[in-house]
Amino acid sequence: MRKVSSYVAGALIAAAATLAAIQPASALLVADGSFTMVPVIGAGSVTVDTGVIKSTTSSKTDPPLVVQAVTSNLDLAIAPGNAVTASSLTWPVPPDIGTSVAVDITLTVGGIEFKFFTGTTDSRVALDVVTNTAGSFSEQFSGTLSDGAGIFLTGAAVTLSEACTQSVVRGRPGLISCTNSVIAIGIPGPPGGVGEVPEPASLAILGASLFGFGLLRRRRKLG
Repeated sequence: MRKVSSYVAGALIAAAATLAAIQPASALLVADGSFTMVPVIGAGSVTVDTGVIKSTTSSKTDPPLVVQAVTSNLDLAIAPGNAVTASSLTWPVPPDIGTSVAVDITLTVGGIEFKFFTGTTDSRVALDVVTNTAGSFSEQFSGTLSDGAGIFLTGAAVTLSEACTQSVVRGRPGLISCTNSVIAIGIPGPPGGVGEVPEPASLAILGASLFGFGLLRRRRKLG
């Protein structure tokens, strides 16, 4: 019996050493919310590669962007006025309607990184000054939250939605204005709490303890 008890004590000591060696993972949150973006005041206006919005417009370029508003738990890291750092401020306008194309867009704000891999144009109207028809297009980019900055779980599905319009003003094309929003769709958390991440050190202690007590019980039965 003394030998088995010593083994159990040794197992617990080893588990405690594991706890000291492994940094427990924090309970991270599931990102679930959205934020909108607007151009920095005085930084210029949106442009497109075709000059005005046409059926052949294939890209548009934003001036520097900042966060306008934020909802839900994204406000733990993102606040109105935060700068939005983009891998490029020129974003594609995918051809056709409803056809997905590969894109490579990264947005970083408040230390949180969002990567977008596919893009789809949902609607498109060419500007026509003769018929006084405003030009417009809307599109969506799909991706993931790729870096939660130690606050959010990575891997949440995210969508970048954009809608741009250009009115006819006194028979001439007006400025292009766009609305942009990023929406994070919460992914299911594991049992026991939303966004909780198992702590490897705690699991090591539990496993070692159960193993040791299992040996002790088996010893008693054999005795």
